[in-house]
Amino acid sequence: MNAGRLWIRLLVASAYLAMIAAAQTFAVVGTLTDPSTSPVPDRTITLRSASREWVTKSNGAGEFRFDALPPGDFTLEVTVPGFDPISQPIRVGRRNVVRVSLRLSLARLKEEITVPDSEGAVSADAAANAAAVTVNAGALDMLPVLGLDYLGALAKFLDPGAGPGGTSLIVDGAEARNVGVTPSAIQEIRINQNPYTAEYPRWSRRRIEVITKAATDRYHGAFNYLMRDRVLNARDVFALERPPEHRDIFEGSLLGPLGSGKRSSFLVSGLHEDDRLQAVVFALAPGGFVRTNVAAPQRNTFASIRLSHQTSNAQSMFWQLNYQDRLVNNQGVGSTVLPEAGANYRFREDEFIFNHRYVFSPKLLSQFRILLGRYWAPTRSILNAPQAVVVDVFTGGGAQADNLRTEVHTSIVWMLTQTASKHTLKYGINVPDWSRRGFSDRTNRLGTFYFASLADYEANRPFSAQVQRGEGRTVFIEKNLGGFFQDDWQMRRNVSLALGLRYDWQNYFHDRDNVQP
Repeated sequence: MNAGRLWIRLLVASAYLAMIAAAQTFAVVGTLTDPSTSPVPDRTITLRSASREWVTKSNGAGEFRFDALPPGDFTLEVTVPGFDPISQPIRVGRRNVVRVSLRLSLARLKEEITVPDSEGAVSADAAANAAAVTVNAGALDMLPVLGLDYLGALAKFLDPGAGPGGTSLIVDGAEARNVGVTPSAIQEIRINQNPYTAEYPRWSRRRIEVITKAATDRYHGAFNYLMRDRVLNARDVFALERPPEHRDIFEGSLLGPLGSGKRSSFLVSGLHEDDRLQAVVFALAPGGFVRTNVAAPQRNTFASIRLSHQTSNAQSMFWQLNYQDRLVNNQGVGSTVLPEAGANYRFREDEFIFNHRYVFSPKLLSQFRILLGRYWAPTRSILNAPQAVVVDVFTGGGAQADNLRTEVHTSIVWMLTQTASKHTLKYGINVPDWSRRGFSDRTNRLGTFYFASLADYEANRPFSAQVQRGEGRTVFIEKNLGGFFQDDWQMRRNVSLALGLRYDWQNYFHDRDNVQP
C-alpha cells in the first residue's frame, strides 16, 4: 500500500469519528420546587452556554427537560417574582443525562446578591451542613437495596450515636411513624439536614426526611417485581432438606392529572409482599426427635391514594388515605419450639391525611397538615393450652401469648415561614401525638411451666411456673403538643446564625418548664 492511499484512509476515518462525536448529544432533566418542596409549574427555565441559550417551561409537577445538548459548561437560570433568582452552573458530557434539583428561596426585603455556586463550595446555610446526605428519585432507582428497603439502607449514613428517642422520620415536613407511600412514589430522601432545628419536637442527628412525589400534569408510573427462591439459600444443617422458602414483592405507583384541567391530580401506590418463610424445628419431645420444616408465612399489603387540587397559584391542598395489613403466622416456632407453641400476629392500620398550603404573599407561607389514624394488632396462640418448657429440650403446649393492642391517634402541624430583611422566620404549633391507646394482655392466663429435664416433664414435676391473674385490660390517653419559633439570620454572605426556642407539653409527667433553646 502506497503512502497516498494510507493518508486518504486516515483522513476518511478521522472525518467519520468527528461526525460520530458531533452527533452525540446529552440531556438535562430537573425539578423546580418552592421552599415547602411543592412543585412550581409553568415557570421559564433558561440554559446558557458561552455561545447559545435554550429556554423551556416547568410542567405541573415542576419538571423540565433540555434535549440534544452538546457537551460543555452551562448555567441554569430561573427567575420567579417573590423568590431569589437561581443561577446554577452544571457540566454536561460525563453522563448522557444530568439530573438537577432547583429549590426556590423566599426573597428578602433588601438587595439581592446572586453568587454562582462552585463545586465543593461551603454554604453558611444551617440546613446545608457538610454531613447532610440528599438522595433524589434518580439515585434511589440505582441504589442497591434488598426488599426495596431504602430507609434501612440509608439509615447507615445516620450518626451512630443516637440522640434522644432514637431515629426520627419526617414525611413532607411532618413527623410520622411510616412513609405513607411505597418506594417508587418517593421523590427525595434527606439525612442529617439541620439536626438542631426547633421545628420538630426533638433535636436529632438521626433524622430521615422523606419528600414524596407531588402533583403532575402528565401520567407517570413505575412497577417493581422482586423474587427470591430457596435455590439461592445456603443449606441448614438442622434441616433434613433445604427449607422451601420463596419471596415475591410487587410494588408500583401511578400519578397524573384528573380530568382535562391541570389543577387536579392523583397519586396511587401499592405494595404486596408474600414471604413464604420456613422455620426449622430441631427438638427432643416425649415421642422422640422432632426434626421438620414448618411453614411460617408472612404477608404485607400496603396501599395509598392521594388526590391533589390547586385552587389558585397561591393555594393548594391534598387528601390521602393509607391502608396496611400485615400477617405473621407461626410466630416463635423454630429451634426447640414445636409448631403447636406458635402464635399468629396481625397488624391493620388506616390513616387519613389532609395537607393545606397557602402563600399569603411572596414573603409569607402557611402550611397545615393533620393526620387521623387507627390500628388494631392482635396476637393469638395457635393452641389454647398451658405452655411447657423443658430447658434446652423442647417447648410445647400453647404459646400463651394472647394480647390485643389498639390505638386511635392524630397529629397536627401548622407552620408559618416568613422573610424579613436578612431573617427567615419559622413559627407555629404541632401536636406530635394525641391518642387513645388500649392494651388487653391475656398472656400466661393458663400458665407457663418450666421443667429441668424430660424425666421431670414426664413426672409432671416443674421447678417453676408463671401464671397471670387480674385485670389485663388498660386504656390510656396520651397528649403531646408544642410550639416553636426559629430565626435564621444571614448576618453576612458567609456567616449565618440560627436561633430557636421551643416549648413542649405532655400529660403524664407534670413538668411545666419544658422550654429548650
